[in-house]
Formats: sequence, C-alpha cells, structure tokens
Amino acid sequence: MPNINADRTVTLRLLLEASEVLPQSANIPVPTGIGGVVNQTIDTVRRRTITATLVAKDSLTVAVGGLIEERIHDTRSQVPLLGDIPLRGLLARRQLTGKSRSELIVLIRPYVFNTPAESEAVSREGMTRLSIHPEAPIPERDLKTFDPEQVPGAGEGDDRLREILRFHSLGG
Repeated sequence: MPNINADRTVTLRLLLEASEVLPQSANIPVPTGIGGVVNQTIDTVRRRTITATLVAKDSLTVAVGGLIEERIHDTRSQVPLLGDIPLRGLLARRQLTGKSRSELIVLIRPYVFNTPAESEAVSREGMTRLSIHPEAPIPERDLKTFDPEQVPGAGEGDDRLREILRFHSLGG
C-alpha cells in the first residue's frame, strides 16, 4: 500500500519478480508400492526478485531496474548419420552460438489527486495521448504501433466496437 506524504510525494514498497518454468529440470525420488524408489522428473521455477522502497514525486516517472539476464545459446542441427562422420560431417551439420541480454525495467508514475475532477482530467489527457480509441482526436500519433489506416476514426467502423471501447469517467 503506498503512502501519500504531505509534500505530495508517494512512498512505495515494491517487490518485483521475474520467474520462468524450467521444464524437466529436477528429479525427486518417489517410493513405489513394492518397496523400491523411482526418480520422477519434475519442472522447477527459477525466480529473480528485487525489493525496494522508493519515494516518487507527484506525476514524475521513476525507473526501477536491475533484473538483468544474460544467456548463451548453443544449438546444433545435422543430417542424421552424415553429421556424425569425423571431418566430413562438418558439411552435414550446422552449429549456432549466440548471446542475449535482457533487463526488466519498471516505470512508475504516481499521481496524487485531491478531487475526482483532478483524476478525470489526468485520465482523459492520458487516454487522448496513449489510446487507439476510435474517438481519439489524432490517432496517427498514438503509440505508433498501428498505421493510421488500421485505427478506426470518428464516424467509422462498428458501433458495437465503439460501445466496448467507450471511455468511462466520473464526470458523465
């Protein structure tokens, strides 16, 4: 739960986690009904976490990062049997090696509102700036993830779609 301070700053306690399933990465012994033990392969989960407490000013963005992952990829494909022949097998196989690096960065922009009218104004401005909503005034500039002809403009398209995407606000 965030705390709003008297100077309109916000104190946040964060727990960021990046996790992935590692298929068939461990074995556990499972007793059988006849007194023996069988190793059962199971999936595991790899977790990386960051905990932090930060203080952010009203309407200013804070970046939280540090979950960096570097990997080396090594794959080999070959023509069956021919790829196993010493020296000449090099012509019948392909080996690729590569490196990748990724970092999880979370951007947080807190807003402190004193009245519902303030929240409506900021929400409406954000909706106009970031939306591909059919009623957005200038759809060409929004997010730049769609070409202008892919975004339905005012007066075009399906009324059912327009009803689903309708902007709801406290002001009516």
